[in-house]
Order: sequence, then C-alpha cells, then structure tokens
Amino acid sequence: MVEESLLDCPFCGDTVDINDGDAIYPLNREKTVWQCGCLNPKCNGSVLGDGYDDAITIWNTRAICI
Repeated sequence: MVEESLLDCPFCGDTVDINDGDAIYPLNREKTVWQCGCLNPKCNGSVLGDGYDDAITIWNTRAICI
C-alpha cells in the first residue's frame, strides 16, 4: 500500500493535497496513466505513473519530472 499523502512540490515548495482532484488524476479512460503535480500556476511540476499508487510513489521520490 502506498503512502496516502503527497510531499511538497520539489520544484517550488508548495503543498500538494492528495484530496484535490486536480493534483492527481487519470489521463485516459482505462486509468493506466496517471498524472500527479503541483497546482501552482507558476510551477506546474508534474510526474506520470502507470497507476494511482505509482504516480504517488514517483512524486514522493522525485523519480521522473516533466
């Protein structure tokens, strides 16, 4: 089970709320690709994952940044 919180943005330091539907969401109907990211309009740092848990893990470990 993945940690149910998101760390602050590694790019701008803003808090990212896991309960905000704009912070983490699927990019396709099959829900096989998820995006997780910062909501600060001056930052917009984000990561992609192969699922909900994967996107959270990648965000929290800063493994992939786009």
